[in-house]
This record gives sequence, structure tokens and C-alpha cells, in this order.
Amino acid sequence: MDTPASTQRMTLDALLDRFTREVRAGTAPAVAVYARRYPHLAAEIDELFPLIEGLEKCKVAQEAEFVRQNFPEEFSLRQLGNCTLVREIGRGGMGLVFEAIQGPAGHVVAIKLLPSRCFADGLKSKERFQREAVTIAQLRHQNIVPIYSFGEHDGYYFYVMQLVRGVSLDWVIRELRASSTTICTSVIQKMAGGDVVGEADPLRPSIPDTNRKLARDSWIVFGKIGIQIALGISHAHRHDILHHDIKPANLLLNLAGRVVVTDFGGSYQPNSTLRPTEEQQTGTLRYMAPERLQGRTDARSDVYSIGMTLYELVTQHAAFETSDRGRLTEMILNADVRVPRKIRPDLPVEFERIILKALARNPDARYASAKALADDLRRFVRRSDA
Repeated sequence: MDTPASTQRMTLDALLDRFTREVRAGTAPAVAVYARRYPHLAAEIDELFPLIEGLEKCKVAQEAEFVRQNFPEEFSLRQLGNCTLVREIGRGGMGLVFEAIQGPAGHVVAIKLLPSRCFADGLKSKERFQREAVTIAQLRHQNIVPIYSFGEHDGYYFYVMQLVRGVSLDWVIRELRASSTTICTSVIQKMAGGDVVGEADPLRPSIPDTNRKLARDSWIVFGKIGIQIALGISHAHRHDILHHDIKPANLLLNLAGRVVVTDFGGSYQPNSTLRPTEEQQTGTLRYMAPERLQGRTDARSDVYSIGMTLYELVTQHAAFETSDRGRLTEMILNADVRVPRKIRPDLPVEFERIILKALARNPDARYASAKALADDLRRFVRRSDA
């Protein structure tokens, strides 16, 4: 139960996030309970929470129905290629994710599995699935999740990738946005599903120690997270691959402090035989650079998306807070983001400057590359950590 002081601090945005997560987990109390607990927001709660509850339950029901129709409750298949399935670790949306043991060496991996029905609209979806696997397979970097192989078996399409035991940055942001001001490492460990063994932290983000916490003002840690995102994306750019969907949900943080970029399904290669205009439509609007909405894209578009992610990480707020897609598009094209220090006055000035440069509406005013962004973040971290 929140204390009276923390109750007053809770914003409607934070409550919406909390309630949404509780509905998804099946643990949400009645709307009336929320209204009594936060009387200063009771009118908004009574109006918005039933809508959210209905939409989330509908979404969950649709996903459950899709999975029910395409996957048995007890998945009997135990072997895919040279991988033995151990346990299901994710179910919903378009398919299943399994933990598996690969080959005689017994490496622990993850397998993403989709039914053939996902490709019933022709070759387009199948090609995208295969393109994601082929694209990531070309990339070998400590901050990009590696794909080892992919294939088809018994009506299912799958690819084998590294099993990352960690939490997504959107989970981190939601937790920091809620009433608690810190996240204990033990909570991250529980969410990650186990320890990280034998992995050194290349940037010393100072979170593996179970006695330490990740706080809203962990500026050095946030800077090191940004460095790793930018380095992973820079590696992809050197291979002529744009990610096109950088956002907190596609970035995983493990207990060793390593950030791993995932989900290159919307990636774009300028020399691809697919039409660029078709590729440029992929991605999540809230994190999309203005020029992409005008049919143009290059490496600086990914830099903008990293900037949007860092903005959310340090402020725990989206740069443009609206649920209306038309209004959001207008804001991306024409509005300036709210200066981060107006939300977080204790944010270091230099860190704010870096974020705002990455978010410049004019690509020519941004960092010319993800590496240049990483270099500036490094300088900030070194001066702050001295």
C-alpha cells in the first residue's frame, strides 16, 4: 500500500502503467479500489481504467485464442534440428519461445517458434521472419543478440538465438516510474530468471552487486546503458544495416549490466531488393525519426531512436505523451520535446545536452553516427565517474 506522500506523487501516467501491468498479470484490483486509493485522480480513474481493462482483456483473449488454435497446450515436439526443448518461457502474440539445449556441447539457447499459419498472407511475412534471422546472423557484437541458425520443421518456423536472462528497458522504466524510487538488483534477478554466470561487465555499470540498487538518478549507469546501445547499433551500421525499431522493449539488460539489442525484424539494408519505401514503414511510431515519416532514412534515424530511449530512461516519461496517433505524428514532425531538466532538474546538464542533440528534428543537427553518440556518452561517464 502506498503511503499518503507517495500517493500524492503518483501521476496518472504512472497509475495507468501500473494498472495495465496488473491487468495483464491478472492481479489488478477493482477500479473502485484504485479510485479510493488515489482520490485526487478518481475522476480520471473512473473514466479511463475500465477502457484499459476492456482493451487489455480483449488483447489477451485474442492472443490466447491465436496460440490455442496454433499450438497445443502440451507441446509434444521436443526436438528442433540439433536442439532439445527444455521448457516454454514465453507464450502469446504470434508464437512461443523455448529454452533449449543445443548440440552435444549442451549450450543453453532460446528458440523462437512461429506456426506456418503466420505466413498465410503469402510470402511477405515469411520473408520478414527469414530476413530477421539472416540479418542478425551477420552481426557479431557483444551488444547484439546473436542468432545461430534458423529453419522449418513440421509446420513451424523457428530460429535459434542466445538466451538472454535479463529485463527489458521498458520494464526498468515502468518500475522507476512507479511509486518506488529504486529497483533492487534482487528484483531484476528474479525477473531475469536466474544468475548470469561467467560474464564480465565491460563497462562496469555497478548493478550486479545484490546490495546495490538502480535508482531514478543513476545517471552514470544510464550513460553506460546508452553507450552499449549506441555501440551495438554502430556495429550494425558498419554492416550497412539500420535497425528501424530501437525502443526500450527491444533492449535487454542482464544482471552483469550488459545491454543487448534485439528484434531486427524491421531492419533495412539500403542495397536490399525490397523497396525502401516499404521498409521505412516498419517500426514504432513513438520512437520514429521525423524524416522517416517523410520517406527518408539513414543512420541518424537510428540515433534519434536511441535519443528517444535515453529520454524515457532518464525522465521515466515519453518525449511526446499522447495516445492519439495523428497528434503524435504532428508532434514528431513539428514539436520540440520537453526539455528533460524540466522533468528531472537534477539531470546533469551535459547528459541533457547529449540527449537533445540526438533528438534534433533536423538530421544534420544530430550526431552524424551512433559511434559519435557513444563517444560523447563515454566522455560524460568518465567525467562523472572520476
